[in-house]
Amino acid sequence: MTFPQALALPEELDRLMRRVRLPCMRKAAPDVLATARAQRWDPAEVLRLLIAEEVTGRDAATRRLRRHSRFPSPTSAVRGTIPAGAGSSRAGAGAPRSSPSPLRTGRSRPGVMTGDD
Repeated sequence: MTFPQALALPEELDRLMRRVRLPCMRKAAPDVLATARAQRWDPAEVLRLLIAEEVTGRDAATRRLRRHSRFPSPTSAVRGTIPAGAGSSRAGAGAPRSSPSPLRTGRSRPGVMTGDD
């Protein structure tokens, strides 16, 4: 059995599909159109199949994006931190600790007027 030859999309159709951002439909269109010509499909069936291909591709992209945001890579979780012992000659020294904020400790800061005076 021979399959119909998939021709490239006409330039105008390719440009329009790029403009409205239909990458999955643009990728599937040459094969679908060749099959539709060979089997004399109804135009509505061609559109249904192309739109279904685009929806499937977008759903897959959404799943990949959600999976990535739910389970970020280990490097993205520690981005911007200094590994323990890096840049220090002391054993077990990690990133320098910041002093506690006066707002967190409940102590007043010098030069700030409070209602306690």
